[in-house]
Amino acid sequence: MFDEFVIINEGYDYTGIFISTGSPDPTDGDFVELLELGSGSLNWTERKIDLTPYKGNNPIYIAFKYEGNNTHLPFIDNVCVRGTRRGINNSTLMPQISTIAVSGRVGPTFKGELNINGATGPDGPAERITAQVGFGGSGTSPDTSSDWFWYPITYTGVSNSNDVFSGAPVIDTEGTFDVAMRFMVGAAGWVYADLDGSANGYDPVNAGSLKVIPYTTPWSMFLPAIIGSGQYKRPVAKEALDGGHK
Repeated sequence: MFDEFVIINEGYDYTGIFISTGSPDPTDGDFVELLELGSGSLNWTERKIDLTPYKGNNPIYIAFKYEGNNTHLPFIDNVCVRGTRRGINNSTLMPQISTIAVSGRVGPTFKGELNINGATGPDGPAERITAQVGFGGSGTSPDTSSDWFWYPITYTGVSNSNDVFSGAPVIDTEGTFDVAMRFMVGAAGWVYADLDGSANGYDPVNAGSLKVIPYTTPWSMFLPAIIGSGQYKRPVAKEALDGGHK
């Protein structure tokens, strides 16, 4: 929506409004015409354009194009884009059943919940969602630290008005880590979630925790080889050693 009026000097050449869902540079050729404004009005006039066909594209770019040599003078003011907020309202890392994983083996299941008004829960699953669980250094923030590593998680159901996502990644790196989740709608940017939710921002104090310990080969895997080598002696009852006499 915007206001416009036009001063006509020697005629009219061209004035139009364009939109791009790709490059913001008009020379790249991604802009397409939404509306030719024409010679306009000699008084301020409110104009409205329906952008519903571009719903779900993020970002979009709006441009006004003028062609002429002062033949007409268009004036544009009060440009705004209005709509219903469809972004992430809240997302939460759910408490873990286990805080220990074994390196190279399937770890505990991590769950998180996502809320978007009118899109999750009974209305879901929400579309164009990317969800991941991540692990990073204790006390660090995943939105500013490059040391975090991330694994995809998938939609697994509904909890009240929320979509539920979960995953049990195989983690190869040993150590003690903070745990967080992050969600993204389309290409709108990541929203980071701790145990207290994302609505009030991410706080390392509310991160989950995980200790990844080394994998140890079970003794039973070595036992057949030891027996075969003759190094293993089967225990003999004391009675047998004594000839059966007490």
